Amino acid sequence: MLLSVRDLTICFPCPDNGTRPVVKNISFDLAAGQSLAIVGESGSGKTMIGKALLGLLPDAASVTGGSMLFNGDDLAHCTPAQWRGLRGTEIGMVFQEPMVSLNPAFRIGDQLTEGLICRRGLAPDEARGLALAMLERVLVRNPKDCMQRYPHEFSGGMRQRIMLAAVMLLKPKLLIADEPTTALDCVVQKEVLDLMTELTQQEGTALVFVSHNLSLVAEYTERVLVMCRGDAMETGPASRVLAHPDHPYTLSLLDALPKRDPDALAPPPRSPILEVQDLTIDYTMQEGWFGKRAVRAVHPANFRVAPGETLAIVGESGSGKTTLTKAILGLVAPSGGKIIFGGKELQGCSKEELRAARRRIQMVFQDPYSSLDPRMTVGALVAEGLRLDRSLDKAERARRVAQALEDVQLGGAYAQRYIHELSGGQRQRVAIARALVVRPEVIIADEPVSALDVTVQKQVLDILVSLQDQYGFACLLISHDLGVVEQIADRVLVLLRGHVVEEGTRDDVFDTPSHPYTRRLLQAVPELHGDREQGFSIATRKLPPARAGLSYFQPETDVAAARRLVALTPADAATPHRAAVSAAPAAPASAMPAAAVG
Repeated sequence: MLLSVRDLTICFPCPDNGTRPVVKNISFDLAAGQSLAIVGESGSGKTMIGKALLGLLPDAASVTGGSMLFNGDDLAHCTPAQWRGLRGTEIGMVFQEPMVSLNPAFRIGDQLTEGLICRRGLAPDEARGLALAMLERVLVRNPKDCMQRYPHEFSGGMRQRIMLAAVMLLKPKLLIADEPTTALDCVVQKEVLDLMTELTQQEGTALVFVSHNLSLVAEYTERVLVMCRGDAMETGPASRVLAHPDHPYTLSLLDALPKRDPDALAPPPRSPILEVQDLTIDYTMQEGWFGKRAVRAVHPANFRVAPGETLAIVGESGSGKTTLTKAILGLVAPSGGKIIFGGKELQGCSKEELRAARRRIQMVFQDPYSSLDPRMTVGALVAEGLRLDRSLDKAERARRVAQALEDVQLGGAYAQRYIHELSGGQRQRVAIARALVVRPEVIIADEPVSALDVTVQKQVLDILVSLQDQYGFACLLISHDLGVVEQIADRVLVLLRGHVVEEGTRDDVFDTPSHPYTRRLLQAVPELHGDREQGFSIATRKLPPARAGLSYFQPETDVAAARRLVALTPADAATPHRAAVSAAPAAPASAMPAAAVG
């Protein structure tokens, strides 16, 4: 047995000189090559266990009971020198956000070879060779070029692969992965987890996988430990616990998984409040010491969204989803095309008109902790958007703030609290209230629930949908969680490397996807389905055969080809289902199917 944890208890001090346990009498065993998932809501103690196994508990926290035997030695009694000998070489950890873990001031090559040189005593040339080989194993494109670049030059998925390579280079006996794929799209998520499990199996490394994604737990781990507020609710083989759970808490987690509402009705057709026409966005990149070149981040994009409607934009990291929303908000200058809001083109607006338009378009960010000022109370944060509204007096502002907090199910007492006093779900509700208080006509939600556990995620999504029904705002949802998209979206736009490759109603895109990339997205991560009576099962989404006879546009290979969106539904459909096909730029219109549109 590589790791044996018995009756582990972790406590924080309380103001009354007592202690408050956050992990209570937790026990589990892990042999070499085995995998264990620890799941539960935010605040259940999952991450605290991982930090305790690495000796990285916060200064105020302490292990007050139990033992953590690693290779027969109790980690609870390690000295600082012993911890330094264990970290990295014996116990490695992959953190949730690699941008925080990787040093932005050092090149990737220096960070990969540092551990091999300092901890393994290898020569620089030998360390470099091993680093290059590991980058190839984790499928990093052009490893030699990667070694010379800095972390900020990579996408989130690529940074996570580099972080995994850095950890596995030292060949630890135990790998702790703390939410390693939360911020990644489902295709990259699958690639990273496949690599992680492959590497751990090849090296015989034991894996502790901390996650709130139950589908990933069911697919990639052998055993599972379900926690709630520091207590172990249920433990056993993942296939049994997640298929036929015994504890009501585990059932509540499974019931909270996002799912499509079969009774939901599409909003009635209305004139669009926001319309994008042939929008292109270019970035200027440095090339060499003095050269510069333009890189197209978004190719001609067209879409519209009406009041009361939710349009989801999905795609891999770096596909241009967030760049599109930044252009709508005026934070990025478009290179071409039009953005029409409320019937008026934004590019021709004066500063005053643009400022007024921005108040009518609000944004809910992925991480409220970094987007909300920690020095301000919740009430002040929500009221900030009303500062420039001269039509409201002090009493009316206070009433609007109280109403906004009530709308997101936070009572008046929360107005005097600070952000650090709230849970992740409560902070995201504050972000929604802050956007809602100005009565916007469009809300852009950029990954609003990706960092939340399933039960809190369900609460936030239910609130967002009910508020949309109440106030009638249009919603642009940016998400890589296809379960969330399937639950609340009316229409879906699929982006691949800046190109729109498929669009249509949610039912069309999810039930009869056409473009190969859309099909790959939907089948990338297995899904848990079922109910309390019949039990739950994990399976890859089954799709009908792809439509034959179309040459689908592929950005990687069709560099010189033009992209056309071909209608897959009758021409008189209210919301056409269309997919991108490739055609020579000079091809006559007759070369395309009769239903094709540009």
